[in-house]
Amino acid sequence: PRRVGAPTDEARERAERLGLGTHATADALWTGTPRPEWAAEAGERHEGLLWPVAAGLFSRGFGASRVHDHVAGSHGGLDVVAAEGAHLRAVDDALVAYADNGVRGLGNVLFLVLADGTTVIYAHCQALLVAAGERVRRGDLVGLLGHTGLTVRAHLHLEWRRDGEPRDPMPEMRERPSFRIRVEADGEVTWLPVPPNRSVRAETTTAA
Repeated sequence: PRRVGAPTDEARERAERLGLGTHATADALWTGTPRPEWAAEAGERHEGLLWPVAAGLFSRGFGASRVHDHVAGSHGGLDVVAAEGAHLRAVDDALVAYADNGVRGLGNVLFLVLADGTTVIYAHCQALLVAAGERVRRGDLVGLLGHTGLTVRAHLHLEWRRDGEPRDPMPEMRERPSFRIRVEADGEVTWLPVPPNRSVRAETTTAA
């Protein structure tokens, strides 16, 4: 279900003035570079990115193989798992460019523009607590982790894009959690540590 934040008068005015909050806005950010005036409204760019879910575990990384709609492809971001409804926080100061559920497959999805012209996308959210035109600060609560759109379980799919191309956000992350792999056996789930220098290619490993 669509669950999005109600804009303040200030956010609504900024969104109208800058052309934010539409499907065209999301398309432009998915395939290209944010307009300079959008990045100028984002605030300060700090070093690195904040881990988006304080208690979230790393599940699947950038470039990991995936199959979607029976077509093999490359994973364009990272997946973080936590309890449904877990708080999602802004990875840095940002302008909310899009916060709605009009992008196919992504459910309730949030597009943030950072001051350096990069875009951060939060997909499959249970709810969005901000609206297009708002300015958020690093660490602010922006949504709740969920299970909307095309996904098999509750998680956050986060992408960091520059000039319309996805980049690996993990090297930029601060407060990085321990790496984990998910092992399922006899109906029980266990999270096992993985050495940080090892590539995690799959989000789920089924024990023999």
